[in-house]
Amino acid sequence: MGKQNLLIFKIILILSLALNISFGVYSISTMDCNSKKNRGDIAEKDKIANENQSQNPFTTISYNTKMDIFMAIPNDTNEIIFLGNSLTEHFPVTELMRDALIRNRGISGEGIAQVINRLEEVTEGKPKKIFIEIGINDILNDQPADSIKKKYSQLISKIREQSQLTVIYLQSLLPTSFAVNGKTGAAMENIQLVNAYLEQISDNKQVKFINLFDAFYDGKGLNQKYDSGDHLHLNGAGYLLWTDLIKAYVWE
Repeated sequence: MGKQNLLIFKIILILSLALNISFGVYSISTMDCNSKKNRGDIAEKDKIANENQSQNPFTTISYNTKMDIFMAIPNDTNEIIFLGNSLTEHFPVTELMRDALIRNRGISGEGIAQVINRLEEVTEGKPKKIFIEIGINDILNDQPADSIKKKYSQLISKIREQSQLTVIYLQSLLPTSFAVNGKTGAAMENIQLVNAYLEQISDNKQVKFINLFDAFYDGKGLNQKYDSGDHLHLNGAGYLLWTDLIKAYVWE
């Protein structure tokens, strides 16, 4: 091979190596960008999934379905309504009282503000009586007792405005050994404050107080005889006891 040909060969070899190195760097850079993009896509998908999980669609569907059913049921001025959260929702009160005019309007997870927001459906038929048991979710969400008292006053005022002749029965909150923000006994302290307030504002005529607390309390929280297992919700025996405690008020 002549010197000139050898020089041309070396130049071609150098150019070839340079091109291969450049291509390799480009490929690695592209792969890295794609990898970052993929990681970003995954992170974004995880974020969306978490947001969707926190906005559980089944909760909304359940609530909307319940409200649709409530709205579809004809009203009656002689009806007796039980209004509250999951404790009321799980209460087979119509069957236990054997009274077809009793309406269960409990919805799981609700606090006092949510009940106020849907109150119009409850009062539209000018019911004879409304039995209320609500507030434990407010307490477990660490709302102060004074705030809960204020909301209760708003709830009662709204009922009075929308259905003047309805008799309101304020059922005391039930005991629980739940801790709030790691503070054992904090829930019980506020439960007792709210219950004392409910008894205080009753007039024994249009607004009556029913003490459920004492019958369910074991000195620490919810008596295990009536506990479903979570120290908050009732078992069958608990609902039978609740029925016995209120039946005289339902039938009076």
